[in-house]
Amino acid sequence: MLRWSLWKTGYLKDFQSITSNYLQKKVGLELEFAPDDNFGNILNRVRDRENDVILGANIRPERLEYLGFTKSYLSNNPWVLFAESGTENINGIDELKKIKLATHKGYAQYTFLKENYPEM
Repeated sequence: MLRWSLWKTGYLKDFQSITSNYLQKKVGLELEFAPDDNFGNILNRVRDRENDVILGANIRPERLEYLGFTKSYLSNNPWVLFAESGTENINGIDELKKIKLATHKGYAQYTFLKENYPEM
């Protein structure tokens, strides 16, 4: 049985469902799902070998020590910013420095911004 890490939603949806169903049929193993609401916890459980599979993790040098990665299924790994209605368009990184940003700690985007733009 593979222990599958996923976001705590109470159910599988979209590509998580498709991927897990495909994996169960292709490999012939039963999957046990281990939901969590904190991505850092999910990474820690995979690193500590409590869980076997994680979906949607970006390749980061520190993760290569304990994760194997498949070819990305997300084209160009898009980043999306959400803003309050009426907010003016953001036209570059300099304009991002003027506003508050929020992301999950442990996400590749968080690490990238912290390493490359610590003033944000």
